[in-house]
Amino acid sequence: IRDSLLSILIFGIIITSKSIDPLTDLTHISGNISKLEPRTVSIEGVKIYTQPSDSTCGIAAISTTVSFLKGEEVFPEELLVKYNLREKRGMNYDQFLNYLSLELPGYDIEYRSGLDDFKLIEAIHEQLVRNIPVPVFLGSPNPYNEPFYDFHASVITGIDFERNKVNIANVYGYEEEISFLEFLNRMSYREIDKYPFMQKLIIKTGLIDINSVFLIRKN
Repeated sequence: IRDSLLSILIFGIIITSKSIDPLTDLTHISGNISKLEPRTVSIEGVKIYTQPSDSTCGIAAISTTVSFLKGEEVFPEELLVKYNLREKRGMNYDQFLNYLSLELPGYDIEYRSGLDDFKLIEAIHEQLVRNIPVPVFLGSPNPYNEPFYDFHASVITGIDFERNKVNIANVYGYEEEISFLEFLNRMSYREIDKYPFMQKLIIKTGLIDINSVFLIRKN
């Protein structure tokens, strides 16, 4: 999604900078998440489809989600050709929603952003309980531009309230298990110093949605 967002950043316009402080504990959500059941949810059999290039995380996250729900291989390279995306860079939220919806005609799909941290966790948990992976946009270490993070699409496959862990099918090509604290910081881009200059500007000026999630429900 990087280049789609950079295209809306116009120099010479002064935009009020937002203060973003990383979370250091979970006290603001601990009482609420203690009530969510079941305490551990994990979706088995989600195959990660690795993004073909540094800017195709969106289509790879769609492939990962769609392949699991359809029970058949849907390769990102095929979708790039199908939707004439091979020469395009990045994917914004509306485009992701559109292509995901086209690939899943039997499902209602809603894009939500700006959720508070508990509502985000609650929505992810509810969808995982229905055995549906959860596509999200979040910050992630970028192997194409180490040691920086980048804006990234991936898929949530599990959550464990006993261990405070989230499982991610990261379309850079690997599975992640990270703490709730790291997950929430990455979903809201709070750890701004981990991002390169242009992404820092986008975060500080509020030009990127935080706590972004795609909610999927079978018709």
